[in-house]
Formats: sequence, C-alpha cells, structure tokens
Amino acid sequence: NKFVFDGDEPLDQGMYLIVLPPDNDIYEIIINEDQNFQVSLNHAQGISSMQINGNEENSSFLQYLRLLRDLKPIGNRLNEELSTLEPASESYNAVEDELNNLGKQVDEKRDELNLKFPESILSLIIHSSDQIKVPEFEEIVDPDERKMKRFLYYKKHYFDAFDLNDERLIRTPFFLKRVDYFLDELTVQIPDSITKSIDFLMHEFSGNDEMFKFHLIHVINKYAQSKVVGFDAVYVHIVDQYYAKDLASWVDQEQLDKMIKNSNTLKPILIGKTAPDIVLKTMEGKAIRLHSIESEYTILYFWDPDCGHCKKSIPKMIDFYEKYKNQGVAILAVCTKLTDKVPSCWEAVKDRGMDIWVNAADAYLRSRYKQVYDIRSTPMIYVLDENKTILSKKIASTQLEEVINKLKELKAQEKL
Repeated sequence: NKFVFDGDEPLDQGMYLIVLPPDNDIYEIIINEDQNFQVSLNHAQGISSMQINGNEENSSFLQYLRLLRDLKPIGNRLNEELSTLEPASESYNAVEDELNNLGKQVDEKRDELNLKFPESILSLIIHSSDQIKVPEFEEIVDPDERKMKRFLYYKKHYFDAFDLNDERLIRTPFFLKRVDYFLDELTVQIPDSITKSIDFLMHEFSGNDEMFKFHLIHVINKYAQSKVVGFDAVYVHIVDQYYAKDLASWVDQEQLDKMIKNSNTLKPILIGKTAPDIVLKTMEGKAIRLHSIESEYTILYFWDPDCGHCKKSIPKMIDFYEKYKNQGVAILAVCTKLTDKVPSCWEAVKDRGMDIWVNAADAYLRSRYKQVYDIRSTPMIYVLDENKTILSKKIASTQLEEVINKLKELKAQEKL
C-alpha cells in the first residue's frame, strides 16, 4: 500500500522509526532538512528490499546499515572461532587479521560518510560509536594511579564527539543512553558526585532550550523515581537549583509549587542531616523525646497495626532487636494510629511481642511527625547514630542487619 505523510511545517530533525504491524517491525530513517523523499520496501523481504529516493543522506544511511548487517554474522563467527584458539598462535593471528579487516571496512565507510555528510544526522549516528583514545600514561609508575588517570581522562572526553547544544541528539537512539551511562557508570554513586555531574551536563546543555528542557525533565524524573537510598538528595538539588530558580518555564505554577514543597519536606530528613526531634507518648503515657534516647544507634520504626507489610516486618524486627539490643542498638517504634484508635496500638504491641523496645504514639499529631518524616506509607525505618544523624532510611526490615554491620565496620575503620 501507499502512504503519504505530510504537514504544515517541517518535522524536527533526527532519526525516526517506521513501525509496521503485525509484529511491529522497525525501519530506521533520517529526517533532515530535505523532507520530501520516498521510501519503498517489500515487508516480507525486510531491509534488503528497502529503497529511498530523493534523499542522498538516507540512501547512504541505508547502505551503512546493510554493511553492518552483513558484517555482523561474520564478526560473530570469527570471534567465536578466536575463543577456541591458542593466543598468539598462527591460526589465532590469522583470524585476528580477518577481524581487523572487518573493522577496517567499517572504518573506511564511516570516514567516507563523514567526509560526504559533515555536520549531518548521519555523522552524529556514526560518531556515536567512536572509541575514545585514552593515553597509556606510562610515565605514572603506580598502576592504581595510572588506572585512575586513564579513567578521569575517559570521563573528561566522553562527550568530545558531540556538540551538546545540537538538539538533533534528542531524537537519536543513542544519546540518552550515553547521558545515563555518564551519570550511572562514570560518576561515583553518591549524591554529591551525581549532582556535580548533573550540573556539568545542564551547563553544557544551556546553549539550547530544547536540550536543556529535555534533559532537565529526564534527570528530575530519573531521581524522583529512584529507589536507591539517599538519592532523594539528588532530587532536592535539581528542584532547588533549577525548578525553584525559574529555569523550568514549561512547568505550571501548581506543579512547581508541589515540587518545591516536596523538596522542602525532604531537605531536613536527607542522609547526613540531624533527625528532627519529636516528642511522643509511650504506651505507659509518659512523654519521650527522640533525642533523649541514648544509644549508639537508634532505629526509628513507624508502623500501623492494620498494615499488612508491617505484620510481615515485625517478626524480622524482633529477631533483629534480640540480636543487636546488647550491641548499642535501640528501637523507638511509633504507631501511626490517631485519636481513639491509639489503644489498638498497645493491643498489637502485646499480641505481637513488641513490648521489648520503646513504643510510642502521638494521638493528636502535635509533633507533626507524619509531615516531618514524610510518612506516606508504613512500615518506614530510619537509622540514626548516637548524635541522631540520619545514616540510612526507608529501608526494609530485612536490610537492617546488613546496614548496622556495615556501619559498625566503617566506624571501626575510622578508629584505626
């Protein structure tokens, strides 16, 4: 069948996909300045039958894809054969030469296309597979220092092949993966390092509104949805440094206010902050202040008698406490029931064997602990040190032993 795609204005430039039912087979095409061209193919024969008329860059792109397709099985076969041969043997060297020749064919085609279509989308696609040539730094004697030097060089030059203000990169299949690799693999996975990498990227993207917008939306979603403990600090940084400073004009005021409010809620309870002090009432009716608990580690455990996940976690909490109660660990369990439902807390405490630690509640939320500690669901766990600094949070009861052991190990190392 014949289909005509037309419109009142040009499409944004980049790589597009033609998707055909019933199996959603995909055919890649380039949309550049010249958007009047024809594509034909026999679906049963796939890319082998595909023809593009009226757009030279697309025709060359198709040739490049076919070359890669044809060489891939040959390369796979040679690599498999190479794995069975003795390194440096005559047979091994012969197969390695064949592989190198395959690589030369690809390189020659890449060089030809780069020369013919400089600054094109095809050139962007070709550069996406460029290998960064990292110096050996042989003058550095220490192997660990040399390894670190090479890594830092690789990271510094990771985006050298691209103009980071070229918004066509948004509409390619590789660039977002490259950004995520930079954030996930080339950046130390602690909030301070991640925020520095994000700030570097956003500064580089600041010369193009679309690049800036696309990647700012990407990182805010990436870290808002992250389940990694402590990465909420990255979310807070992005909101404070970009959204709260009116650098995201596309966000409506209502949504912006929600984001800023959420950031302000999270800020006091980030890892490394002093846990906000709260005053509660114990099961015996006595006032207890969180900061008055003297213990090397305090586990702040928010729970609800009717919560199914709490019922499953309580036996694990009990096992954990029995093992660590004489190793500097205290538990303050806060039942989240309110007003006349609070007595059900104390019934559950006795029925479930939770009376081995300190139990408390705040019937009228005078301490505002639900807002202060962002309690949106239960169970919720915070791990505090002797100074009530937040060391970890929002972890499962099954992770507590591992976390405490790791904290003790780090503390022992600091004393050495």
